Amino acid sequence: MGVVSFVLLQLQGSTVELANHHSASRVIQWCLKEGSTADKARLLGQVKANIVPLSRSKYGRHVVQKVISMASKEEVPGLVKLFKGHVAELLRHPSGADVLDDLYNVCPQSCRNTLCAELYSREFTLFEGVGTRSENISHLGDLLAGVDARKRQAVVEHLYKGLAPVLEKALLHPMMTHRLLRELITESPGSVVADVVDTLAATGGNALKLVHTHDGAAAAAMALAYGTPKDRKRLIKGMKGYVWQTADNEWGHAVVATALSVTDDTALTGKAILGELKPHLEEMCSSKHAHRVLMQLLAPDNHRYLPPAIYELLHPPVKTMMVAADAGAAAAGFDADDGEFVDAGADAELQEQQQGADEDAMQQDGSEDSSDVEQRQDEDDSNAADAAGDLSEQGGDAAADSAGDESPQAQDDDTASPQMVERQLGESKKAADVRRRELLGSGKGSLSEALLQLCAAQGGELLRSQVGGDVVVEVARGAAGGLLWQLDQAGVERVHAAVVQELAHDCSTSKPAPSGRQQQKSKQKGQSAGMGADQQQQEQEPLLTHYFGSRHLRRLLLAGSSQGADGEGARAFAQQLWAGALKGQCKQLVGTHAEKVLGAVLLCGVPAVVQEARAELQELVGPDAMAWAAKFTGPAAGSAGAGKQKHVQTKQQQEQPELHRELKQQVQQPAEQQQEATAAAPPTKKKKKHK
Repeated sequence: MGVVSFVLLQLQGSTVELANHHSASRVIQWCLKEGSTADKARLLGQVKANIVPLSRSKYGRHVVQKVISMASKEEVPGLVKLFKGHVAELLRHPSGADVLDDLYNVCPQSCRNTLCAELYSREFTLFEGVGTRSENISHLGDLLAGVDARKRQAVVEHLYKGLAPVLEKALLHPMMTHRLLRELITESPGSVVADVVDTLAATGGNALKLVHTHDGAAAAAMALAYGTPKDRKRLIKGMKGYVWQTADNEWGHAVVATALSVTDDTALTGKAILGELKPHLEEMCSSKHAHRVLMQLLAPDNHRYLPPAIYELLHPPVKTMMVAADAGAAAAGFDADDGEFVDAGADAELQEQQQGADEDAMQQDGSEDSSDVEQRQDEDDSNAADAAGDLSEQGGDAAADSAGDESPQAQDDDTASPQMVERQLGESKKAADVRRRELLGSGKGSLSEALLQLCAAQGGELLRSQVGGDVVVEVARGAAGGLLWQLDQAGVERVHAAVVQELAHDCSTSKPAPSGRQQQKSKQKGQSAGMGADQQQQEQEPLLTHYFGSRHLRRLLLAGSSQGADGEGARAFAQQLWAGALKGQCKQLVGTHAEKVLGAVLLCGVPAVVQEARAELQELVGPDAMAWAAKFTGPAAGSAGAGKQKHVQTKQQQEQPELHRELKQQVQQPAEQQQEATAAAPPTKKKKKHK
């Protein structure tokens, strides 16, 4: 008899009781891991028969989690059936939530839908059964498509009742809860959403348990978008100490970007969010996810930098709710008379100041003579007596008539229901451009100053990286709408000077700029020969011929074609680049990756630079320099808004279809002639290959 069989023989009849013990539960887990097939089957039978009570146990849940981790793919649906009817109960239990989280992570989509369906309704056969369409369903919205309003309301109410205790206990770590919470906020009316967001904001820092999954980040972003200023303040303060970790997360960076995009209190976000991000600014520029937080400030809602899934998180659908006119204005700080937001605290302070001023005035007036005061009082009394006499002479009939006019309808008007108005959840009173300006700031200690200093010091290195180059491009062009150019023009020009200085150094070398493939080979040779870091730095590929660097420079130059302030910074860079680095150097750059940059110079939007560059390039590429540049600045080159303009033909292709047709025929004719010659030639015998 083996050790496991001996232990199970001693535990016979008391396995469930001992599983609730701190040490004995570890022994049972060891038996599940090391036992034979027969021993495991016997032990699993006892655990599965009491799986729900064990899931609620502090130590027994570890045994259930061990069973789930050891289950094969075919055994998972059987485990899901054991929890039927107890999902909502376990989801609001601290130990049971951990068990359901492990089970949900190993379940296929159909089993996940089965678990979530228990919170949709008491009847699993709703909508003709969840299981019939389970594999094609990913969220509640797929089930509610085409369902009447009555059933939709019933499902939403049942889901809200099931999740309310979960939110109150802040049990937000299971992925299943993330999905259900996102579905609840998405499908519920505005009144329910307001209650859910208020409850979620009350959890404070526990809301950070949501940001590491897609569904959880969507729920957190919607809570920020739909919340009141008080809700947003509580949620943002809950991020304290974890802002950088959240911004560097695959989904969490969307939550940080949403907080900066919807919160009007820029003093709060500047201190609580940007204050923790500034020390990690260099890491942010090189981070695949965190740099999108910066891009949302520099170039908001640009599809080039935001994947569709992240863009959807940043722009949840608009939700409204009906509130009383007075209550809605008071809750939102909205003055219904003039349509402006007012600060209730400021009004109270103003009233106190006015009251204090009145008291001071009364004290000053107290120094008057008592005779003057008595004289004014006598005059007021006499005027009041005269007015009373005039009213009495008008007769009592008018008074009686006025008293008789107090009808029930007038009384109903006094007790009538208040006027209801529609209010948008989370509506901001501050314009997006004003919010961006306040967050970027200007002067010492501002985010714009730190960002400009970093790009000026490490502009060349960042341009050689895939994501860091995006940051430098937007900074060098002055940000969307020329905002950064307006805030600190001198700082942007320093970035231009630093980049141009490095490009001028590359162009001044005697040897021609190598291609990317040649540079990669030389780098491998240097590493194999044991070259030091300083030597490898000297052999670094020039920025003009670098794969990413040349493309970032091309996009920055093409941004100068934008009209107005949007391309003002890019046009200034084009002038400085041509005068300080490229002028007179085109001969050694033609034939390398730098052709992309030279072609973009011809479309930079500065007439003087375009004229000089065209004159120098015509001697090298032919009289039609613009046609040559079109090869490198077509749709693939892109511009600042290229993310929104895909699948667009070049201007030359639209104006010269006949030329392209002739070139295509010239290419096809030699191929057809070669096929005819091959067919006319005698067949050749193939040589046999010997193994």
